[in-house]
Amino acid sequence: MKLIQPSSRAAGAKSASFHKPCVSCTSLFASRFFAALFSLALIVGLMPTLPSQAAFADEPSDGNAYADATVSDPSDPSDPIDPDEVDGIFIVYNEEVANEIASMPAPISLDDGNAGTSELIKQAVENDLEEIGLEPESGALAHDGTVNVVAQPTEGQTIEEAVESAEALPNVAHVEPNYLLEIIDPIESAESDLVPAVVGPDAAPATDDPYAVRDPEQTPNTYWLYQSGLASAWETTKAAGDVTVAVFDTGIDLEHEDLQANILTDLAYDSYNRERLTTEVEQGIVGNGGDADGHGTHVAGIISAAANNGKGIAGGTYNAKLLPVKVTNNGVDEEGNKIKANASISSIVSAYDYLFSLIDSGSVENLRVVNISMGSPSKNLLDSKLHEAIRNARNAGILTVCGGGNSDSFSEGASITDPFYPSDFEECVSVTSVNSDGTDSSWSAYNAAKDISAPGASIWSTYPTETSSYGYYRSLSGSSMASPVAAAGFALIFAAHPKATIEQACAAVYNTADDIDHSADVDGVTGSHGAIRVDRAINSNYFDISFDDVPTNRWFFSEAYQAAAMNIFTGSKTDGLFHPDSNLLRCDAALTVARMADPTEAFGKPPYTEMSIFPDVDPSTPHYYTGAVNWDKTQGIINGRMDIGKFDPSANITRQEFCQIIYNYTKNYLKANVDVSINQTRDAASRPDWNMTANWAKEAMTWAVSRGLVGKAPGGDLYPVKNITRAEAAAIMVRYQKTLEQ
Repeated sequence: MKLIQPSSRAAGAKSASFHKPCVSCTSLFASRFFAALFSLALIVGLMPTLPSQAAFADEPSDGNAYADATVSDPSDPSDPIDPDEVDGIFIVYNEEVANEIASMPAPISLDDGNAGTSELIKQAVENDLEEIGLEPESGALAHDGTVNVVAQPTEGQTIEEAVESAEALPNVAHVEPNYLLEIIDPIESAESDLVPAVVGPDAAPATDDPYAVRDPEQTPNTYWLYQSGLASAWETTKAAGDVTVAVFDTGIDLEHEDLQANILTDLAYDSYNRERLTTEVEQGIVGNGGDADGHGTHVAGIISAAANNGKGIAGGTYNAKLLPVKVTNNGVDEEGNKIKANASISSIVSAYDYLFSLIDSGSVENLRVVNISMGSPSKNLLDSKLHEAIRNARNAGILTVCGGGNSDSFSEGASITDPFYPSDFEECVSVTSVNSDGTDSSWSAYNAAKDISAPGASIWSTYPTETSSYGYYRSLSGSSMASPVAAAGFALIFAAHPKATIEQACAAVYNTADDIDHSADVDGVTGSHGAIRVDRAINSNYFDISFDDVPTNRWFFSEAYQAAAMNIFTGSKTDGLFHPDSNLLRCDAALTVARMADPTEAFGKPPYTEMSIFPDVDPSTPHYYTGAVNWDKTQGIINGRMDIGKFDPSANITRQEFCQIIYNYTKNYLKANVDVSINQTRDAASRPDWNMTANWAKEAMTWAVSRGLVGKAPGGDLYPVKNITRAEAAAIMVRYQKTLEQ
């Protein structure tokens, strides 16, 4: 996504053309410009003070925001729980029980890797549970001081009955069905997946790894390293052990020659069985060096197969540390038959607790990313202990990156656009797949909760068994593969910017992504900001910006950070906040439009600071906006309020006034085309609240609608007389900047 520096629009740069409406949010000018334009519009003098309208929130721009929009969910909580969808019930006992267990004559340590801890907990609670027909199966001490227990109902007892009975027990803080999450089944790569390369084979490999080949038509290859900008990022940043990535999966082949150097083998953990993860074959586990399935080894290689070791592939992080945490079953049933790998809420919660124990003990350093390539379409995971664990990790600076799901991740009758958890939790980065030509993978799930896309088709990576003539490597496709590509990108960002917040990293990734030419089905439905470009994200200036009141789940998140990064619309100097829901003031609108033309100067210098144009913008007592207001006036962008004969800097500005300012800037300063077609004129006039638009503003509003600055939803309201908020102003400015790029 190309960002045009506003300095190229300084005085004297007067030529531009505007023909196509903005279709995505890329520009950082928008917010600031919006503010400045607000002030300017009221100053135009054409506009009397108008009453505000009912509460309004502009629609998310192009569906690219991490939207407030909801997605449909086919599940009905009132339906009986299918026993096959759960592994018993998950019971959380309060600290009183934890203290009682700690006083028992046996050592307890959360990270001791000893199943004896679980046995001790089971002994402590089994009498109470047996009285209500439950059998304790496993137990663990949680990081927050509580005790987690998985219990199985007796024959004839439903899950609902078991939950109800457990809730009535003393010292029980929380009970829920222990829902299962399935590994996102990889899609076998096929010849049809091999499409013409976007990256091309015209440059030397970035490492000496024999499969680090750019061209996706060669076999094996790692085209995704180049397409995602990972290899380019290595020119300035390599993880080189400075960042740790946890892989919650089926385990990792601890002895794989292309992984071993980067694995924290002594810390590898099996949270499903509450024990150390080793290469030993026991309890029916299929071995494979610590990965009974192979899925986790493939994911791990994408993240951090040893780079520049002359073997196989190179992982995207260039040698970040890998922390394997097996969260799934052992891959076999009681008879020893191979079954589908799945994890439970309790095993993943236990995995997060294990991470916190390692951090507390100082056993692991710079753990910033967790990859989860599994999930469930069940809405019952919302507000579960799993959701809480992911939220707690994020609050501690650990980002969870998840596969967004494949078409076969959903039950019969469900849609590929249905929710998929945990990826669709607000706290997670949800990743969809693109092909080697940059188009959406047809099998990749999509909806408004998705965040970013990454290569996921025909991805060669490490594997615990030989599946081809290329040794312990194989090609798989799926959002399971796209997720670790994105996870590797975030790990590199944290290596380059160790103090970066998650919000800063997300802003950098979302706002520097490549645009995707979506199919008609996907366009306007997916929340993906585009295809990840790690090199651009790392070298962007988003790491100097952070707004505590602009979380990633608000629809204007992207626009606010884009505007601030271009110094067009910044936060308050008083408290550092963006104040997205506050009304934009006329003085800030004036400053914003001046920064649009020159963000470094904003015309806060002579002669503009010495002009006496408006009686309430007195140069003898200059304010931060004085030079901007006067410059805007001299350029024919803004006038004073004719009804009071002043500028009125602290007054609010309406949406139609703001559009008038942008229109004046385009026509009078840039000398650009502002013509609209007959059909565009009819479109604006057909909007439900068009008759509320003032006569003096109709030309500007028609132009703004034609460019997609307001009223993006066909037939939608324009809210011309509503006071514009800072978030809405930022969104319009981002869209406007996109028209400059086109």
